[in-house]
Amino acid sequence: MKENPKIIFHLSDSETNQQYQMKGTIKKKDFEGFLETEQPLTDLSYTIMIFKAKDEVFVNGTVECRLEDLCYRCLKPTAQNIKGDIEAAYIYGNENDTILKEKELESLENVIYYVGSEIDLFDRVIEALITAIPQRFLCDENCKGLCPFCGEDLNENPNHTCEPAESFEGENVFSKLSALKDNLNDDQDNNQNG
Repeated sequence: MKENPKIIFHLSDSETNQQYQMKGTIKKKDFEGFLETEQPLTDLSYTIMIFKAKDEVFVNGTVECRLEDLCYRCLKPTAQNIKGDIEAAYIYGNENDTILKEKELESLENVIYYVGSEIDLFDRVIEALITAIPQRFLCDENCKGLCPFCGEDLNENPNHTCEPAESFEGENVFSKLSALKDNLNDDQDNNQNG
């Protein structure tokens, strides 16, 4: 199993009530496994601002890269620039030790507990990318998609006319599956009788 890269912030090398900045990139091959159908076209760049308080570390920043996926309407490959936001608060200790602190930080949604002298920010960077990816890629907001009957690309042929829709209305969408099931049942009966 491939090990994830690390983006380590060393708490022992930092001072309280100070702000720090981390910039870098993650190679395509190191984060493409976290994506579903999208393909990275560029490395993932990040800029992270870190503020260290006494027992808390506040993190915010941005991630950027270019991804390719199929257009939801016409199925052509399309690329989009993705920009996501990082936001998290790290609190020293484990969940049981910090129940009282939780009440103080109710307004923060992304609270992570840490122990030790370093924090790995890789998961926050990947999380920011994944949450910024749109559910559906579109090659263009006005993409006309494909003809629902024959699959013709309506962007390339906007005046396309297909068989009248009435010719498809008599067909049940499950009629082909029903016929296949009947054939399988007939084959099974013939094998048992033969």
